[in-house]
Amino acid sequence: MARTPKSVKSPAAEPVDAERYRLLGARLQELRRLRGLSLKEVAEQVGVSPSFLSMVERGQTDLSLTRFSRLTEYYKVQPSELLMEMNATFDDPEIRDLERFRAVPRGPGVEYFVLQDENPQMIYARLAPGAAFSDMRAHRGEDFWLVLEGKPQLHYGGRRFDLALGQTARFSSTIPHGFTNPHKRPAQLVALCSVPYW
Repeated sequence: MARTPKSVKSPAAEPVDAERYRLLGARLQELRRLRGLSLKEVAEQVGVSPSFLSMVERGQTDLSLTRFSRLTEYYKVQPSELLMEMNATFDDPEIRDLERFRAVPRGPGVEYFVLQDENPQMIYARLAPGAAFSDMRAHRGEDFWLVLEGKPQLHYGGRRFDLALGQTARFSSTIPHGFTNPHKRPAQLVALCSVPYW
């Protein structure tokens, strides 16, 4: 007498697999949206229906290896990038107000905060109009500064360098250095210090 085959659960019904499908789908959806593409455009290029692709992005179905490969080739990403840490759990991002970080006094009109203490040390500085660092400092390592706003001036080894929005300055920290803001608008910068100083 022939045995009746047992029904097999769909992989999507398993909680662990369902979470994997959800994460993979969310990453695929993010890739598509970052590129400004519609479901229809991507579906046509990889040979699936828009409704199927929508289900994949919502984590409601799994993907064959062939279809997964087509998607990674189309988006020009490595499969490992999409599958990375699929079993890991993540904490929510840590969101803090700037004032909650450690402040370092650098002179009147200067806000100076240590955002991260090491690996590398990260600094935020805001100079009010006419403000300047109260002293020039030198320390081990290398600094990398990025201008977020305004036109600060970098004083470095007795010379002055005018900077503007979007410009960077990378230099040896062993030379005395600091910033001034001679203009009528505030200046903001962030920095990475290869060797912690503060």
